[in-house]
Amino acid sequence: MFSLKAFGILILGIVLISTSQAQDLEALHGKAVQGDAGAQYDLAMLYFNGASNVRPNYVQAFTWIKLAASRGYTKAQYSLAMMYYTGAGVVENKEEAAKSFRLAADGGDVEAQFVLGMLYHLGEGVPKSSEEAANWYRKAADQGRARAEFVLGMLYHRGEGVPKSSEEAARWYRMAADQGVAEAQCNLGVAYAIGEGVPKNPEEAAKWYRMAADQGVAGAQYDLGVAYATGEGVPKRPEEAAKWYHMAADHGVADAQYDLGVAYAKGEGIPRSLEEAARWYRVAADQGHVDAQYSLGRAYAIGEGVPKRPEEAAKWYRMAAGRGTLGAESSAVTAPPRDTFSSNTPGTQSIAAVSRGTSGWAVGWHGVILHTDNGGNSWTPQSSGTKQKLYSVAFATPQSGWAVGSDGIILHTDNGGNSWTPQSSGTKQELSSVAFATPQSGWAVGPGGIILHTDNGGNSWTPQNSGTSEYLNSVTFVTPQSGWAVGSKQTILHTEDSGDSWKPQRRGEFESLSSVAFATPQSGWAVGFGYILHTEDAGGTWTPQRNPASGLLYSVAFATPQSGWAVGGWNTILHTDDGGHSWVPQRSSFKKPEIYEDSHTFKSVAFATPQSGWAVDDKGTILHTVDGGRNWKPQYSDASGCFYSIVFAAPR
Repeated sequence: MFSLKAFGILILGIVLISTSQAQDLEALHGKAVQGDAGAQYDLAMLYFNGASNVRPNYVQAFTWIKLAASRGYTKAQYSLAMMYYTGAGVVENKEEAAKSFRLAADGGDVEAQFVLGMLYHLGEGVPKSSEEAANWYRKAADQGRARAEFVLGMLYHRGEGVPKSSEEAARWYRMAADQGVAEAQCNLGVAYAIGEGVPKNPEEAAKWYRMAADQGVAGAQYDLGVAYATGEGVPKRPEEAAKWYHMAADHGVADAQYDLGVAYAKGEGIPRSLEEAARWYRVAADQGHVDAQYSLGRAYAIGEGVPKRPEEAAKWYRMAAGRGTLGAESSAVTAPPRDTFSSNTPGTQSIAAVSRGTSGWAVGWHGVILHTDNGGNSWTPQSSGTKQKLYSVAFATPQSGWAVGSDGIILHTDNGGNSWTPQSSGTKQELSSVAFATPQSGWAVGPGGIILHTDNGGNSWTPQNSGTSEYLNSVTFVTPQSGWAVGSKQTILHTEDSGDSWKPQRRGEFESLSSVAFATPQSGWAVGFGYILHTEDAGGTWTPQRNPASGLLYSVAFATPQSGWAVGGWNTILHTDDGGHSWVPQRSSFKKPEIYEDSHTFKSVAFATPQSGWAVDDKGTILHTVDGGRNWKPQYSDASGCFYSIVFAAPR
C-alpha cells in the first residue's frame, strides 16, 4: 500500500532544491513578470527554499508555480500537483492535485505518470480504477521507472487492471530486479523456484533470493535459508540456513522463527539449545504459527527447554487444535479445563486481565479493525460491517469504543469490538479523529472546521461551532471540559466548556498540524509538517521544539510528561525523555530506504506504559517495543493493508 502525502513533500523538496540560489532575484523577478515560464518556475524554487536574501515563502512559491504551470511548463505542473496534494502554500486539494499530475503526465513526466498510477490505485482525487492505474504505471515503466515496473509486475500477477499473466509478471519483475528493486528480486526468485512464468530453476531462484536478502527483504532471507537447508539451488549448508533463518526471524517472519526453533532443538547448523528452541517457538506461536504452538505445547508438556507446566501445555495445544494441527487435537482432549488457569472467581478477575496484557485496536483501509487482548502477541480481525476507510479509533473503557472515517461513518461497540454498529453522524464529510473523555462524552472532527459532540455515548451527535473552516485533523480531551483540536494552517483550537465554545490559540499561513496530545492538563504537544510545538500552560503559549526529522509527522503520544514519541514519513520515529527539549530518532526494524515509496509512513503511535508501545504504518504493519523504543519489532503485517490509527485501553 502506498502513502503519497509525505512522499509528495519529499519529492517537492527535491524538485525545488534543484534551483541555484545564486541567481539575481531582481533579474529573475523581471523575467517572471514578463511571462517567462522557466523564470517563474525558478523564482518559485527560490521562494520555496529561501536564500541569503530571500525568506522561504510557500504562498509566493505556489503563486509562481501556478503561473508557470498555466503556461504548460511540465516541471511546474508536477510541482503544483505536489503542493496541492501536500497543502504546501495552498489548501490541500487532492482533486486539483490529480488534474495537475495528469497535465504533467500527459507531457511525459515519468514521476507524474507513476504518481498518477498511485492515485488511481488508491482512488485519491480520482475515481479508483485498477485499469487506469495499470495504464499510468505502464507509461512510467516504459520510461524505465523501476518501481513502476515492479508494481506492474504485481498487477499482472494478481490480474488487477490487466489480464492475469505469470509470464508478464515475471518479465516486469525482471526489469525492476535488474534495476535493484529488492521486492522484485524476491518475487522473481519465487517465480524461478516454482516455475511460475519462467522455467523452474532453483539456481536462479537462489541467486535472486540472495540479492533481495542482502538488501534486507525478510521473506527473501527466509527463502534463502530454506534453500540452504534443503540444498535447492545452493549447496546444502545448515550453518548458512540457520544464519538466514535468524535474520528473517529478527524481522518477524513467523516461519523463520519456527524453523530457527527447530534448528536449535536439533542442533542443525547452530549449537543445540532447548531453551533457545522454546524461546523461538514462543515468538512464532505468539504470531499464530500453528506448528510453533503445538511444539511449544509439547515443550511445556515434557519440560523441554521450559519448566514442565501442564496448564501451559494445554493452552498451546488448544490454540493449535483450534487451527487444525494434527496431533494437537488428541493432546488437547486430556488437557485440564480452561477454568483451571483462567479464573472468573471474584477478586481474581483483574489479575487475570493484567496477565493477558492490555487490549488494543488498530483501524484502517477498507473498514479493517484488528483487536488484541494480549498486548499484541496476536491480532485478530473484528467485523466492522463497512468498507469505508477508518481514520481514528478511541476507547473510553476496554468495552466501549468508537471508530470514525470516510463518508461521515461513526461505529460504536459496547462489547470490546465483538460487534460494531453504526451511529448517525448527520454528515457525509470524512471524520479524521475521535476522542472520548467519558463513556458518554465524545467529539469527532473533520474538514471545514466540523466538530461533532455527543453527551449520550453517541446515540446522537450534534455540531459545535468551531469558528474556523480549516481541516481539523486531530482532537483530544484531558477532562470532560478541557480539549484541543488541531488542523491545517497550524490551527489550534481550545475549549474549557466541553466544546460549547472553541477559541483559537494559534494559526499560521499554510503548514498543517496532524496530531495533538497532552500528558497533563497543562503540558501538551502538537506535530505536523516540519513542526513540533509544545505548551506548558494549557495552550496559552505554543513554542517550537527542535525537530530532527524532515517532512510530515503524523502522530504524537506521551506516556509520562517527560517521555514521548512522534512518528511520520520516511520511517521516522522520534523519542524524547526530557519533555521534548531534545528529540532523537529511534530505529525501526525496517531497512533505511533510498526512495520514499520504499519507506514506511507511520500513521499512529500509542504507549500503554513508558516501555510498551505500538506504531502502525501505511503498509499494513504493526510494530511493538518493550524497551521504550530502543528496539521496534513487527507484531503483525499485511502488505495489502494500511493502518491509520491504533489505541490501547488498560484493563480495569
